[in-house]
Amino acid sequence: MRTSALLPALLAAASLSGQGTNLYLGPSSPADGSASLYRTNDYLSNYGVVFTTGQAGPFSIDWVNIGLNTNQQTSGSASFNLALHDTSGTTAYSAAAGANQLAMDRVTFSMPTTISTTFLLELVAADIPNLSAYTMQSSTAYSLIIYNASSAIAISRIQGLAQFTTNDYYTSDAGFGALNTLRSNIYYTNNGTNYPALDIAFGSSSPIPEPSTYGLILGGLALAGAAIRRRKISK
Repeated sequence: MRTSALLPALLAAASLSGQGTNLYLGPSSPADGSASLYRTNDYLSNYGVVFTTGQAGPFSIDWVNIGLNTNQQTSGSASFNLALHDTSGTTAYSAAAGANQLAMDRVTFSMPTTISTTFLLELVAADIPNLSAYTMQSSTAYSLIIYNASSAIAISRIQGLAQFTTNDYYTSDAGFGALNTLRSNIYYTNNGTNYPALDIAFGSSSPIPEPSTYGLILGGLALAGAAIRRRKISK
């Protein structure tokens, strides 16, 4: 009885410690500009982020939020490919999306019908069934990219950043970390002096225990096992 009661208590502690930590990666500053998405059906004509997962996997992407701008569009609807790829490496500012597409969803959505209007696209698991079904492994590099837009809508960005500082403008949790921001599958620079970050955030719908919390759970289970052994010996 003590063991079965102790385990839920430990798991509850893990859940509480993970409250509010279901963001994997996202921008740490408000967007102050935008850039037109490519309409080419080629993953190399992309915008996206390269990242590493934490140690306490596996992980799944249950939601994605993307800051967008209608640009000159008034149609009220648009679509693009949102894909998870492997990466060409793990070196910051040179890692890029690899050719291996791991999961992809064609995302279609409604948007404002006024030009130059910023809006937030909020996708849940049902909107991205292939992405949300894919399991990402621990301590592994992946890239989340957007390409093949149906119209010249724009993605919001944080601009005016110095070279090799872009990764600092993302906040992360669950051990995730930014490796690179992509445009055309290379480190995104606007004019050689501006290196923007993108308004892309994604994470899990469930709290993610931190690695230290897993240690707490394992330690608690060890103590519970020891208690059971002592009771058996005393009998």
